[in-house]
Amino acid sequence: MRWLLLILIQSGSLILLTREYRRRRNVEARIRAILSSSFTDLAILDRNGVVEDCNDKWAGAREAVNPFTAAKPGEPWLRDPHATPPDDPGEIARAQDALVAVLSGREAERTLECDWRIGGERRSSHLRIRRIDRQEGGAIVAHLDVTASKRVEVEAQQALHELAHMNMRAGMGELVSAVTH
Repeated sequence: MRWLLLILIQSGSLILLTREYRRRRNVEARIRAILSSSFTDLAILDRNGVVEDCNDKWAGAREAVNPFTAAKPGEPWLRDPHATPPDDPGEIARAQDALVAVLSGREAERTLECDWRIGGERRSSHLRIRRIDRQEGGAIVAHLDVTASKRVEVEAQQALHELAHMNMRAGMGELVSAVTH
């Protein structure tokens, strides 16, 4: 009789463990699907700022030597600002300040744009850091390279400036011709 009771208890435990295993696999699959569906580079950080997981876009951006997506799972998201390749270590320090504010709970979310250089080329990144509401803490970092849109914005401003200058010259020409007649 005791053996039968022991077998029933073990069978029940095995069933519960199997269900928990399946539930965890489903949760992991859902997290993977969410990470993969994002159009931005995404990373999940633990409460110490170490990358727990990232999507494929983050891994692909890592190959482009971007200081904001360089970390692999198991590595700190941001390096020491004085040991990083960008010309402006202040940008890394700003991102670190934002991360500390979010991880400490002072802010739920922080968004910032950072400029950096690689090989003489100026690049721009849009960062969004959001606290994860879970017992062990952590944050999600969303990164988007906005270099192309920044270039278009600068070109549009230059074109508007040139147009305003041409309009001013045309107006001055009309004024001069009116005065001379």
